[in-house]
Amino acid sequence: MDEENKIKEILNSAYHILTYQSQSRKELELKLKKKGFKNSIISKTLQYLQKNNYINDLEFALQFGKSKINHYFYGKRLLEKELLRKGIEAHITQEVIDRLYSETDELKVAKQLVLKRMRIYKNLNIEVAKRRLMALLQRKGFSADIIINLNWEKIFQATTDGD
Repeated sequence: MDEENKIKEILNSAYHILTYQSQSRKELELKLKKKGFKNSIISKTLQYLQKNNYINDLEFALQFGKSKINHYFYGKRLLEKELLRKGIEAHITQEVIDRLYSETDELKVAKQLVLKRMRIYKNLNIEVAKRRLMALLQRKGFSADIIINLNWEKIFQATTDGD
């Protein structure tokens, strides 16, 4: 098979992968390597895809970040960790976090997560529920400042008044 046919084959494979879900450059590179394509052809293909805006790490990271904040209540730390794990460069990751959290109040996101999860913990002792919620917030990537600055008394009162 000549190089032109190999490039067509790898492009078709890349298009197929991108049709199902957008990918970072690094994720796509790893998937193409897994399919057995040579590094030199993968590199040319990725350059072509990037030049023609089929892959764009900044756009991917913004889309991914919005989704994780709005649907999964990610804090800054966890979002940064996930973006870096997906192969997004550190300067892009920082730009995305700065941009997304300038549009979204991290304290508000933390409060939404706590209120959503309170339904599960409503029958527990308040201190046990608070400890579990604080641990959850920590796992979700919220800083100690955010966790401490939540108005816990108001949150617990709102959930007990709603019964």
